[in-house]
Amino acid sequence: MFTDLLITLSLFALFAVVHTITAGRRMKQYILGRFPLIAPFYRLAYNLLSFLTLWLFYEFSPKPHYILFDLPYPWDFLILLPRILAAAGFIYTIQHFDGAEFIGIRQAVVYIRTGKAEADPDAGSVFTSKGPYRYSRHPLYFFSIIFLLAHPFVSWFYALFTLFCIIYFYAGSWYEERKLLARFGAEYAEYQRRVPRIFPWDFF
Repeated sequence: MFTDLLITLSLFALFAVVHTITAGRRMKQYILGRFPLIAPFYRLAYNLLSFLTLWLFYEFSPKPHYILFDLPYPWDFLILLPRILAAAGFIYTIQHFDGAEFIGIRQAVVYIRTGKAEADPDAGSVFTSKGPYRYSRHPLYFFSIIFLLAHPFVSWFYALFTLFCIIYFYAGSWYEERKLLARFGAEYAEYQRRVPRIFPWDFF
């Protein structure tokens, strides 16, 4: 068990380090400075790399068949209700920002069609305080956490994976907001004062 835990922690740490470094402004400036022609594809490549490293973490982590709990009927069905609501909230949130721009598809398509590209692939990014962003600064993280927690049976690995995700969501939100403060200044600082980080505690 200890060996499995150590391997899982190491793999998750590797994913977190790769994800954080490639998301950093210094790494972005270094790569774009040396290879400016890849600017339109940077965000798309970053997201693909993030997905690949997350998949590798999941694929190669030990998964001992140890069940922490398995809810009996009818609770195993009832707990799916918050999962469904979380999935609906996730979809609702996506409608409040440009998903194609967020993934990096729009920047690549615009460049392919027109040959034009921003020197900074995030230059067109904006933040919104509408819809679910009125209650949480990171509603995608909020709905993802609810979706992960509302599971009818939980194995040792699933519990550890969920814990890692929650920790990383909070760490990632802190890192993201440093960039948002640098980009939007006092406007975003005022938004931070009004709206909770992830869980909308102020609205219950």
